[in-house]
Amino acid sequence: MPQPLDYRNPKSPRRAVVPSDASAGVTRPCIPAEFDKLLTKTDDHPAARAIEAQLRKADIAFHAIDDGERAKRTLEIYVGEKRFEQAAQIAATIFARRAKIKKFPKPEIPDTGRAGGDWIDATLF
Repeated sequence: MPQPLDYRNPKSPRRAVVPSDASAGVTRPCIPAEFDKLLTKTDDHPAARAIEAQLRKADIAFHAIDDGERAKRTLEIYVGEKRFEQAAQIAATIFARRAKIKKFPKPEIPDTGRAGGDWIDATLF
């Protein structure tokens, strides 16, 4: 005779299976030795990608790492000590530009005078 499955039975003699954190077993990638200075650690992904693009344009070698978390992921960009000053100026310029853009007021949606759904003809239903 088949036995019923007791998946969520609190009186079950079996131990509850606790899902493991996916990032717990994952180790961070190694940072190459030539990239010894941390340029930035940010959760602003567009800024990090803009910094990477400008560093490529300026022919500055860098190493980027994301921490592997699923939410609130932080990005770290490492550069060599020789070009750190130039890379720091690039990063500071981009962060300052993004701060100015974020200060702009968001446009308000104009009021059309209609309430939501009032314009629908009730005889259609």
